[in-house]
Amino acid sequence: MATTLTDDLRRIVFKPTRGKGTLSSTKTRESIPKSKGSAAEAGEDKAASTSSSEGGIASPLIEQEDMREYHTEQAITSSDGIFVIVYAPIKKAYFKDSNRLEVVVEYTDEVRPPPEEA
Repeated sequence: MATTLTDDLRRIVFKPTRGKGTLSSTKTRESIPKSKGSAAEAGEDKAASTSSSEGGIASPLIEQEDMREYHTEQAITSSDGIFVIVYAPIKKAYFKDSNRLEVVVEYTDEVRPPPEEA
């Protein structure tokens, strides 16, 4: 019995691998050429855009004081029901980039539960 058990373990541990162990060669592709992009305003057709700027946000962003907008208040209750945290999620935050252009960041009020661990 010990011999068969040992032989079975060797077959499992020293199982031969399939194939030759090398990857097949693939065709090499050309790199994507470097270019600059631009973005159209919300609701504006990109072809109809007459902006002469090249688009993009220039770092750093500086938040404008007292310019935040908030969603309605929400409450989170602890699993034991003892603690309740009431807060108002940020709806919009207003920034100025280094070119002094306004940047608006909009947030959703959707609360997503943390992912469950397996």
